[in-house]
Amino acid sequence: MIVVIGASSFIGTYLVDELIAQGREVFATGCSTLSQEYYAGRRIKFAQVNIARQQDLERLPKENIDAVVLLASLLQANDVEFVPGSSDHAQ
Repeated sequence: MIVVIGASSFIGTYLVDELIAQGREVFATGCSTLSQEYYAGRRIKFAQVNIARQQDLERLPKENIDAVVLLASLLQANDVEFVPGSSDHAQ
């Protein structure tokens, strides 16, 4: 099984699609409820996971893992107000 953390992102969605097309078993994660509906409709295992919350990480599978792909981040990709090295950024 391949675990894709951040499967609700643009790249994550395409990666999961490609892995499924290759016949791989995938466990997808993301924060979006829309992604949860999308993956449920495709019968792909999915969990809502915020990587900043330890209890969310407990939702990840722990056995039969071939690879983990980390595409998630603590900041949204479109957070244009972020200044690297600063703790001040748009919420």
